[in-house]
Amino acid sequence: DTGHDTVYALDENTALVVDNPGTTAEKLTVRGPQGVTVLDLRHAHAHTTPAGWSLTGARYSYLTDGDRYDTRTALPVPAPGKHPLLPTDRTPVPPNNDVFHSIDDPDGSPYSLRTTARALLSTRAQRTATATTWESAPGFTVTLGKRPWTTAWSREAATAQTILGAGLDIAPR
Repeated sequence: DTGHDTVYALDENTALVVDNPGTTAEKLTVRGPQGVTVLDLRHAHAHTTPAGWSLTGARYSYLTDGDRYDTRTALPVPAPGKHPLLPTDRTPVPPNNDVFHSIDDPDGSPYSLRTTARALLSTRAQRTATATTWESAPGFTVTLGKRPWTTAWSREAATAQTILGAGLDIAPR
């Protein structure tokens, strides 16, 4: 809707350091205890219908300390020391009824979208996970999906820290 190909959402206490700004060698590095959500919208499509606004075909990445992002190629690169995560767990992704952590939800959980994405990438039990917004006027359903190019990276054995290229769709509910 805004004409941007990429959207960055920084968590608190986290920085996105820009090296070689404005050049073909521009690269971003994440620094801090949380992370940065990167939405790649190059192949996404926004629609407005009588049912409401929707988005299909976005790619969701969550980058953590030391991860890099090449703005020219739109490719995220995991930090040294992180390894591809091969999930062995078969635990289903927990339900999430406040995907964007509404200020109006007294029981809301910060980092709710990230938590659902990490749970999805850490399990073999399912290929997609859905979550809904706390608000209902308008209300949305968010679907995260494992795509052929989706990977998770971690310094630990079983928990996704960095997520690269998960599918993200938003639909009215």
